[in-house]
Amino acid sequence: MKGQRTFEVLEAITRFVGGAGDFAAAFLRAGYGSSHRRINRELERLHDEKVIAAAARLEAQRLHSLLYKLKKDGLIAVQGSIARKAPQLTARGKLMLTKLRARNAIKLPAPTYVCAPSTKFTIITFDIPERERRKRDWLRDVLRNLKFMMLQKSVWIGKVKVPEEFLDDLKKHKLLGLVEIFEISKGGTLRQLA
Repeated sequence: MKGQRTFEVLEAITRFVGGAGDFAAAFLRAGYGSSHRRINRELERLHDEKVIAAAARLEAQRLHSLLYKLKKDGLIAVQGSIARKAPQLTARGKLMLTKLRARNAIKLPAPTYVCAPSTKFTIITFDIPERERRKRDWLRDVLRNLKFMMLQKSVWIGKVKVPEEFLDDLKKHKLLGLVEIFEISKGGTLRQLA
């Protein structure tokens, strides 16, 4: 369910706030004869400790859920006694780790290029598949930094000259076939740049 973790934290907060037991604990912590302010401070500390403990339980639950999913997918195997379970990578897990490392090793260039103004409009459209989301997000960052304006998520327009380094990077990362760059001249004609 969407928002489940938020619901659980909010539910935990409502359980802990304003209870007579909390007030008694804060009163005993503050000591006999303490001011109202000091008792309230102790009550707030007690509340904060309970909220932190609830958040820690949620983090532990999230970790256990992730470990369960990895085990179910056959990426890890749990070895050892009940007291000290130690997850270890399976052959399938090692293969997946190698693939993930290789994917993360491909560095995309910084999304900053020299921006030169133009008198003509340039339209850039792209259709980059979901499996190459990093490249698609990088391209959007570049277009934003080049002062292009987004018409749709994959259609951008601006009065900017397209830098040659940008075109070289598109070619280097095999995106040139997925990106269309057009220039609109004053006569109303479209000219394809790349």
